[in-house]
Parts: sequence; C-alpha cells; structure tokens
Amino acid sequence: MMTFAVYLIVFSSVGFGSMNINSHYFNKHMEKLLVSRTFGLAGIRNIEDFWIFAEGPMLDSLFPEPGEMDGNIIVGGPRLRQAKVQNNSCEVHSHLKYLQDSCYGHYTISTEDREAFGPGTTSPWVFSHTGSDYYRGLVATYGGGGYHLELPSNKIDALQAIQALRQNNWLTRGTRAVFVDVVVYSVNVDQLLIAKLLVEFPPTGDALPSWFFEVSRTSLFSKSKDYYIFVCAMISMTFNVYFLLLEACRLVYLKLTYFSRFWNYFDLSVSIGSIISLRFGIKNYLFIASTLDKLPDGVDIPSFEILARNGFNVKVTTSIALSLCWLKIFYFLRVGSSTLAKIRVSVWSCVLNSLGFFMVFVLLVFAFTHLAHHVLGPHLHEYSTLGATTTSLLRALLWDFDLEELQRSRPVFGPMILLVYLSLVLTVLWSIPLAIFARSHTDVMSEISRRCNLWDQWKEMVWGQYSYRQGKVTSEEELRLLLEQEGLTDEDMAAVLSRMGVRRGQHVDSHHLRNALGCLQDAEMLPEVAVRWLTDLKQRVDAAGQKMVALTDKVHMTLEVASGDGS
Repeated sequence: MMTFAVYLIVFSSVGFGSMNINSHYFNKHMEKLLVSRTFGLAGIRNIEDFWIFAEGPMLDSLFPEPGEMDGNIIVGGPRLRQAKVQNNSCEVHSHLKYLQDSCYGHYTISTEDREAFGPGTTSPWVFSHTGSDYYRGLVATYGGGGYHLELPSNKIDALQAIQALRQNNWLTRGTRAVFVDVVVYSVNVDQLLIAKLLVEFPPTGDALPSWFFEVSRTSLFSKSKDYYIFVCAMISMTFNVYFLLLEACRLVYLKLTYFSRFWNYFDLSVSIGSIISLRFGIKNYLFIASTLDKLPDGVDIPSFEILARNGFNVKVTTSIALSLCWLKIFYFLRVGSSTLAKIRVSVWSCVLNSLGFFMVFVLLVFAFTHLAHHVLGPHLHEYSTLGATTTSLLRALLWDFDLEELQRSRPVFGPMILLVYLSLVLTVLWSIPLAIFARSHTDVMSEISRRCNLWDQWKEMVWGQYSYRQGKVTSEEELRLLLEQEGLTDEDMAAVLSRMGVRRGQHVDSHHLRNALGCLQDAEMLPEVAVRWLTDLKQRVDAAGQKMVALTDKVHMTLEVASGDGS
C-alpha cells in the first residue's frame, strides 16, 4: 500500500503539474476573437457570411494593428482549404431533370472532386494532398487533401488573396467544407495555439461551423518546475514497469484464474494507461523541439496538426490513467472497512437484477429515440440523427432541454413525447434501481445477522467447553488436545491459538479466550473453522433426527402389525 501511495503522489505531480491556467485564458481569448465576436465563425450561415468573416473578423483578429498588439502573433500565415464533391454525385429524378440537371451530393472519399477548376493552375484551383490527417466534422469525415492556399503573413496581401478567391468563385455548389488552419504564438506566456476552424456546407444548404483549439508549450525546460515534473515522469515510468512485471508474474503463476478477479483488470489498465500517457508525453516533448527547429525554413501546418493531436492525446491518456489510480484507493479501503465490504457484497449480489433493469432502460430509451427522431428530426438539429437524438434524450434526464423549441416545432407532439418519456424513464431510472439495491442490501444484512448468530453459538460452545474444563486446561498442550477432540485440524488449531495469543508451552487462562472472542466481533471475520464446526454439528443433529424419525416409523409399523395379529 505504501508503494502505491508513493506512486500516486509522483504520478499526480506529473498530471497536475503539466496543467497551466494560461492555456485556458489563451484558448478562451482566441475563441472570443475568432468565434464569438460579431460576424465571427459561430454566426456563419451561408457562403456569403463566410467571405465576410474571412475578409473582416478573421484577418482583424490574426493581424491586429500595432497599437492593438496583445502579444499574440500569427506564425506564418493562415491556410485555407476546401473539400468539394463531383457533379452528378447524386441522382435527380427523371421527371424533374427539366428543373435542374446537375446534382452535388454528400461528401465521401469516393465522390470527392479532384479535377482542376477556375481560372488558373495554381494550388487554390488544383487538387493536392496537403499531408493533413482525416478530420471528423459535424456532417462527414474529410480527407487530408483539397484545394488549398497558403495566405501571406501580412494583412494586406492576405486580404487581396482572399478577395481574388471570392471574385473567381472559389466556393461553389460542390463545396462541402472549408478549413482555416492557423498557428498563433503568445509572446507573454510562451505558448502556441493550433486552431482549426471548419465550416461545413451540407447538400441541403445552410452552414455548420465548428472549431478545434489546442494549446502547446514551446519550451521543454523553461522553469525549475519542469525539471521536477520530468524527474517525476521518469520515476512513474519505473513504477509502471515494475507493476507490469508484477502483473506478468501473477499471470504466469495464476494462469487463467488471474482473469477471474476484477481488480487484476484494474491494475493492468492502470499500468498500461500510465505507460501510454507517459509515452505520448515524451513523444510530444521531442516533437515540439523538432518542429520549432524547422520554423526558420517555413511553417509546416501538418506538423503543427500532429503537435496538436499529440498534445490532446497526452491530456486524455494522462487524465484517464490518473483517474484510475485514484479509484484504486477503493481497493485498499475495502480491506479494512466493513461498511465498504458490505456495500460491495450488496452490489455484487444484485448484478443480475441490475442487468435486467439496464435492458429495460435501454429498450425505453431506444423506443423513444426512434419516436423523437422521426417526429422531431426534420425540424430540430438536436434530433436530426439517431446519435444526436439519443444524446438529447439522455441530456433531458438531467433536465437539459429546450421546451420552447419543442413547442415551436411540434406544438402538441413535442411536449407530449418529452412528458411521457420523462415520466416513464425517470420512474424506471430512480425507483427500480433503489428497490433492487435495497432488497439486495436487506438480504446481505440478514445473512450477516445469521452469521452473527452462528458466531454467538460458536462462542457459547467454546466458552462452555472451556468453563467445563477450565480446571483441567492450564497449558497450550492441553488446549490443543481439547481442540483436537472437537475435530479441528492442525491448521484450524493454529488459527485459533494465534487468535488467542497463545504461544507454544505458554500457560492458558481465561484472558486468552476472552482475547480471541473479542478480536472476532465482526461477522465478516467469522473464521471458516466456526462455520465448518457449526455446519458439521447441524449435519449431525439432522442425521440424528432422521434416524429418530425412521426408528419411530418402525415402532409404529411394529405396533400396527402386532395389533393386527392380535385381532
């Protein structure tokens, strides 16, 4: 336990020490500039709105006036990239082709347009692979290629380049997504912000903006605290290797029985998760150094995307591993806490009933998911897909829903569906689990009470035997002989003598027996010898009773036969 406590302190130092409040403020500041301000990214609803955003708020935020400089400098220049689909990527009904012959469908890799278009043969008008990874948006998952333009690193030239794209209709009916990749450096806090702004244009019209910001450090060891975190990371890695070797030895020794204990899975997950998180951390540190060394030769946006992804992986894996480590404290608490042990037994005893409840809950949510999706999906974005509908219904259980939107979309069916759903699911969600656990806990406490009664009987039996022979039992040898006459094995006798505090050759008095009885008050500490002793005694009594019944039947039969002969 002390080993794990040291490991938890060291690993917590790595997890909490790597967080910085400046990252939060830097992230929120850039989000306000690019997303939340007037004509920001969040307000885009069509292609025209995007051009207004790109020519105005985006450039104003990335290239501020000298007097408005707040210490945030754009590294290189923004990169614009669009993903298009081919013409005739969908079918027009034969009777309606006279209205419109061309058709641009949903984006997929197979329907992606890779033909050159527009007035020139430069990169904005010719498809190319940029080296970026696949990116999942709100509507589709987009490839790393497209029609892209690296904007100049000054505001005037960047504005002219964007205006040239707009005048030559760079965005068309086939445009399904526009990416804006930006890298911003904050001089005051020595951090980089990798921003990916995305505006998706579904084939049905409208525009769906989204964004992803990730803050990364530029210096590996800028403060004394960084050296401390690095040392803690190395110590944590050593602990993880030790824990993995320990689990491997246990697996070899226990073989398949190793997988029968829940905490073995937990220990394995903690060790593997910690090693993965530390591996991502080391990889991220090395990647930062290599990426910054290449900056004088030009900004490589794909490298910064990898940097952002590595930083995100570090945070996720570290937080998961650290959470598992803190949850493992329950493993040590359950050993010395009878309350937690009773709760654990109660939970495990109602697992099957809980699975039945879970199936009922899933069926209810699944049924209402289909109902809400079909009725409300065409009108509300929160119910437009099965996944979004499921999320919205689960959020409704936490009272997070927009009743006014439901009333506007479906004045009758909207509120009615929500009312019936909450009434049924909340009844199932709160009443049935409480009833299941209460019944299970009652059964467990009854079993503990029964064992307490058995323990009291065993104490009376032992005390009676000792009181009857207390004048005869004065040494450890005589007590061992008494226990042997009662049918105890050598192992059981050693356990009883250990509880009594009797050593070989020691004088025995009433204090030793009271010490043994006082140490075993908890029902969960009832020794197996007591259960076996009372079980054997009960079996003997039952067998004697059965013999008495059989003997009584024989006597009755003999009397009946005798009376029949006499008549």
